[in-house]
Amino acid sequence: MTGVIAFPVLGTVLAIAGMPANEIYPLLGYCGAIGTAVLVAASGGRKLITGLAELVLRVSQ
Repeated sequence: MTGVIAFPVLGTVLAIAGMPANEIYPLLGYCGAIGTAVLVAASGGRKLITGLAELVLRVSQ
């Protein structure tokens, strides 16, 4: 639930600080992916984490 508040706030702060929007969106996306990966890894979902890692690699290329 904190991500629902934290990501828009962080995006707003970065925009006010002068970071271009085309850099903010990928940064927040990667942060969300890392957070999801940590949660899945902590819950023991190896197949899910493998699929998520593969998706992140495909998107980043």
